[in-house]
Amino acid sequence: MQWCRKGEYSVAGLPDEDELYNMVMKYCARRGLYKSPEAYSWKSNTCFWMVTG
Repeated sequence: MQWCRKGEYSVAGLPDEDELYNMVMKYCARRGLYKSPEAYSWKSNTCFWMVTG
């Protein structure tokens, strides 16, 4: 039943585990190009809090 839970993330507007991992890696690679985490181009406020938290 794990496969059906993946759809719950997208319904709630959240990334799944793979998308979150990719966001963290991308942010870590590029964060030096921005003055602050807030200046980074996040998909949503939720993504900001998930990655920086």
